[in-house]
Amino acid sequence: MNVRMAWMGAAVAVAMAGQTAMAQEVDPLRVPDIIGRGMQAYAERGSLEALKIWFGLDNVTPEQAEAQGQIFQQIEQRYGAYLSFSLIGVLDVTRSTKIVYLSMDFERGPAFFAFQCYRTADGWKVVALDYNLLARQIVPFDLLKR
Repeated sequence: MNVRMAWMGAAVAVAMAGQTAMAQEVDPLRVPDIIGRGMQAYAERGSLEALKIWFGLDNVTPEQAEAQGQIFQQIEQRYGAYLSFSLIGVLDVTRSTKIVYLSMDFERGPAFFAFQCYRTADGWKVVALDYNLLARQIVPFDLLKR
């Protein structure tokens, strides 16, 4: 009986350690501020202004801005106006690279995004942006099963 109780205690400790690690992975304090500034710009002034913040003014060519802007226009045509966003999680890939997963909520549905962020000498920049209307296509399973 004592062996069984010890094993159960160890199992609970392992499960709790996993929960603690998961909580650390989604700590909003670890989200580069560039994500929030871009989301605020998107809400107030539209996708082009958000893209300028995320990718940096010098890094957005007119073609890139138009292509990325079309993505947001297509989402808005399907789901309506943007309402808000929710942080799903943050993956620390290296000391200088993070992937931020979030959901953008629109009037008729969500879209899911992965922002790959890189820390330069000038601060954080978004170097890649991926999205899908299906959470499972963007968000790692470990973050979905929380």
